[in-house]
Amino acid sequence: MAKKTFLLLVDGSEGFPCALDYASEQARLTGAAVALLAIVEPEGIETWGGVEEAVTDSAFDAARKIMLSYEQSIVDATGSKPFCYYRKGELKVTLLSFIDELAEVSALVVGVPSDKTTENPLLTYLTSGKGLRKLTVPLIIVPSCSREAED
Repeated sequence: MAKKTFLLLVDGSEGFPCALDYASEQARLTGAAVALLAIVEPEGIETWGGVEEAVTDSAFDAARKIMLSYEQSIVDATGSKPFCYYRKGELKVTLLSFIDELAEVSALVVGVPSDKTTENPLLTYLTSGKGLRKLTVPLIIVPSCSREAED
């Protein structure tokens, strides 16, 4: 991945489809790429031996299916396949670490839900002083749109 890239965290949030549309359109207009990142958080059941591994494998399988469902939308909008990444770890730490690892990431795109009572803990963190100091790329916050969330 050599060109500038819009990164989306595949989190199943209500605002994700709008963020996906925005990133895809901006990528098409600017010649940039789109990258999707799925983060599986540890379940905390290490003492059960292979149980956590099975749970993690299942979570990664589910993430792959979700990524595939968004891939065609991105191809249709940009003419290019997105880059798809999978990581295991605590959400905030893993996301920020991933952004630091991948120099091509030029912006993190996050959608906000239309329901103003729904909080997004990650977005709250990223827009706080502490989160903003750790974020090394611009944060693009996309307001809700008329597109329905995909499952």
